[in-house]
Amino acid sequence: MHRPASVARQKRLNTLLLKMIVRDFQPFSIVEDEGFKEFVHALDPSYVLPTRHLLSKELLVSKYQQAIDSVRRVMSNAEAVSLTTDSWTSICTENYIAVTAHYITTDFHFGSCLLECIRYTDRHTADNLCTELRRVIGYWELETKLVAIVTDNAANISAAVGQLQQSDSAFQGVEHVRCFAHTLNLVVQQAVQTINDLKTKVKKVVAYFHQSTVAAAKLEELQEQMRPNQQPLKLKNDVVTRWNSTLHMCERICEVQEPLNATIAVLMNPVECLTTEEWQALREITVILKPFDAVTMEVSAEMSVTASKIIMLSRGLVTACHKIQPSLTNDVSKALTTKLLEGMQKRFGGLESNKLLARATFLDPRFKKKGFVTESGYNSVKENITAAISNQLATSSSEASSSEAREDGETESHRTEIPQSSVSDVEDLIWGEFDRTVAVEVLNPQASAMSLVRQFVEEPNIGRRDDPLAWWRARVQVYRELVPLARKSLCIVATSVPSERIFSKTGQLISAKRNRLAAKTIKMVMFLHVNYKDIQ
Repeated sequence: MHRPASVARQKRLNTLLLKMIVRDFQPFSIVEDEGFKEFVHALDPSYVLPTRHLLSKELLVSKYQQAIDSVRRVMSNAEAVSLTTDSWTSICTENYIAVTAHYITTDFHFGSCLLECIRYTDRHTADNLCTELRRVIGYWELETKLVAIVTDNAANISAAVGQLQQSDSAFQGVEHVRCFAHTLNLVVQQAVQTINDLKTKVKKVVAYFHQSTVAAAKLEELQEQMRPNQQPLKLKNDVVTRWNSTLHMCERICEVQEPLNATIAVLMNPVECLTTEEWQALREITVILKPFDAVTMEVSAEMSVTASKIIMLSRGLVTACHKIQPSLTNDVSKALTTKLLEGMQKRFGGLESNKLLARATFLDPRFKKKGFVTESGYNSVKENITAAISNQLATSSSEASSSEAREDGETESHRTEIPQSSVSDVEDLIWGEFDRTVAVEVLNPQASAMSLVRQFVEEPNIGRRDDPLAWWRARVQVYRELVPLARKSLCIVATSVPSERIFSKTGQLISAKRNRLAAKTIKMVMFLHVNYKDIQ
């Protein structure tokens, strides 16, 4: 007979069990599985597994509320917050909306958390989405610190953010940032239409090898014979909603070109093979699209500064296309490049004039002036930031003057009570004139702001791979007036990918075998899964 675990240990292990369930999306019924119970008993016979009801109805609710309180404290301490939002339909045809928050801590570290992942049954009209956004913002008390909302380009959510900005003066300064990855996806999707004929032919080849086990086995066999030192590869198909899947399909088929041609020949040409010119076009297409894939991956990072890269990356893609263009030999790949350049000019041509993105680029110590190719774009954002600092200094000076006036009045009313021989009077005889002269000297906010911005610009840029937040962390005291602007600008993420990632995880929670979870349970599990660090 084993002695039962202490109450404190039992509670601690129950919490760790819940943490495992929400982090790994394990079913609550795991505590009823005989194999799991036997395993836990072998590890610690003194520990008594909680019931499924205790876990899901009591402990989950308790820890969810604790996590809510913890995230609320984080949000209250954040000086500036940006949001991302998106929607998703599960395999059960139920719709969900997610909202994530992103901020920079007082010691300049990037922070991110999930605010909401809920089942949404109302129609996705602009009015309804605006109401939902306002509810989330109000619940977390973000009205005075919200700087941007990042969404995809859908008309309903764009209109919803527009309504939010117009509905309340508190939201007039909130910027709507359209997801850069989504916009880039539109550019590439439209351009890829120029290679539809070739893509269709490739898809037929891939589909045949996916449907025929004999063909797939023969392809694997010939790969082992022709490339004995390499792992056999399987063909990839593309997905309509993801343009980079087209790139991956083209890359993979090029990788197995020789074994694939040999397999089709051995099988007596069951599917039409590509011509020499088409193989060449495919190779050139992969070269053209690789930079777009790399940029998509870079801007989709969640725990790093990304909005400040948008101007630089969009310009870099244009440069990449111009560099690749002279080496192209196939008309199909040339047409693709031309279409990509046209699309980027249409959608990214005026990014330097976007005040929000320009400010983020300017305040990123990796870029600053070098982030701009036009002098007008650089001068405009520089003047904008200088004016913002000047206004801030003027406000601070006015408040300080009012405070000093009140203190002087209090001093006058009590002056007769201070002994004439006090140290302060002696000090006043020596330093009084100087102190009063300095006190009445009016600081020129405009000149101070210009000096501060000039000092910031003249500091050497850090490396492209260096952490801009570490740079700011080391200079908080040097650029005190710039710090609030830096936090507001650098907390903005470039894409709505954080919300999309929530749905990837929700898809793991809601599966064909587990499709009857209550909406409230899904909400709590997802909140704890993303913010699991707040489970104590």
